[in-house]
This record gives sequence, C-alpha cells and structure tokens, in this order.
Amino acid sequence: MGKTELPRIVYDDAFCMVATWRSIVMPVMGAGKLPASSAKRQVAALEAHGKSLGLGKMGEITLIAASAALPEADTRAVLDGGVPIVSPYYGCVSAVFEGTGFKAALVRGILASFQLMSRTKFPQKVFSNVDDAAKWIYPHITALGMVANSAQDIIDTVHTVREIAVKRGIFLPPAEASASTSA
Repeated sequence: MGKTELPRIVYDDAFCMVATWRSIVMPVMGAGKLPASSAKRQVAALEAHGKSLGLGKMGEITLIAASAALPEADTRAVLDGGVPIVSPYYGCVSAVFEGTGFKAALVRGILASFQLMSRTKFPQKVFSNVDDAAKWIYPHITALGMVANSAQDIIDTVHTVREIAVKRGIFLPPAEASASTSA
C-alpha cells in the first residue's frame, strides 16, 4: 500500500464510524450505546459501498470496541433490518473484538454463534486482533477481484482505521482497551 491510498471515512459520529478501502468496508462500533439513528446511517454507508462494487464483491472487517455496549431494541431492529439490504453485496465478513480473558472470549463466541445462525453463503469469522482478521480476509477478497499486494496492505489499512477511531474517541487506546476486557 505504501500509505499512498488511505482509507476513506464515509460516516462517523460519536458512537460509530464506517471506513472504506477498495473492496473492503470497515464498520467501527464504539464504546457508547449505539443509537438507532447512528445504526441507520451506518447501514446506509455499507449499502452505498456495496452498490458501488456489485453483488458479492464486498469484504467487511468490523471493529468492535472492547467496551462496546449491547444495543437497545430499536438499534438491534435497525441492524437486523439492514442485514437483508447489505448481505447480497458481501463476499466475506470478519469481526474483530479485541481483548483477553473470559469476557472477550465470551463475546467472540456469541458473535461466532450469530454468524453460524445467519446461514449466509459467504465465509465469516470472528477474531481477537486486527492482524489475524486482515490475513484471513486477504485471500477471500483478492479472489473476489480486489487488488492488494499482500495481506500487509490490509493490515496497515485496518490499523489506520483503528488509529482514527482512537483519535476520534470512538475507541479506547489499545492498552486501555486490553485492561477493560481482561476480567
């Protein structure tokens, strides 16, 4: 990547953010309770990127703050309603919930269960760190036609998005985030 092509932030507010880079969309779920209005805008940003790529061509790496709160019923309804709108554009999906300890493992297990129950036709996986998610998505997204020199291109891009989320206060710095999930 050589830092010449930076990710684009296509939506952000105090609770979440959506970044895009080539065929990858990166929703960022922050520490605060995500309001339904933010979820609607996030879904709209995902759909817009998917439409720009075509059916089955988009990869996703979702970054979930270690201190993320469970969404309220109205927000869950928006997110659930967005699934059939956005799903046709996906070729692969990954989620990153960083942290160590029981709480982090439990959350990753719940996320993996949701992915299994969704019965999608595209591969999905949950990770504890950005690097593993980026390495996993690389062969999937390049098979769908995205050009990347290496998995490191994706790793660098996702780390840039994470750094932006920290600077904007959506994510805690890495040391603080680890401390909040090592229960």
